[in-house]
Amino acid sequence: MDLDYDDFAGGGMSIRNSSTLLPYRLYKLTKEFKQKQLYKPQSDTRNPGGTTVKRWEVQGGTCVEMRGTRSWFGQCGCGCWIYSQRDVSTPEFRGRGNKGPRGSWPKYCTGCRGRLGQARADKARREMARLRRDPFSRKRDFEFRSGSELGLC
Repeated sequence: MDLDYDDFAGGGMSIRNSSTLLPYRLYKLTKEFKQKQLYKPQSDTRNPGGTTVKRWEVQGGTCVEMRGTRSWFGQCGCGCWIYSQRDVSTPEFRGRGNKGPRGSWPKYCTGCRGRLGQARADKARREMARLRRDPFSRKRDFEFRSGSELGLC
């Protein structure tokens, strides 16, 4: 079977083999994958010994890639600066035009994340206490939706 990262670029994230279904997260750990990736060019910014720096704007901040590390700087709503870093020197990031696995960068600073989590937990606690006091309140608060809202008509 002759597959590499480019086969997954279209959004398909698993390999269909005659005998097994292998997800990409496991396939990228195989010797076969690493061997194929070695022959592909590696961007100088992703080379740990490289000297090139690449910078671009993303939603909510700025990315900087150099020496095999991708760093992100942004500001939280409260004005605090947020910094996050990812390693991009691994074989899965090799190849022309390969951005590698994309994921979201942090949206909130540590303080705001803690406050939001606490507020969410408090709301759930209050809702559970309300349900314990009046177990049928959820049924009384329920509103039926019409068929047109659900796309049935």
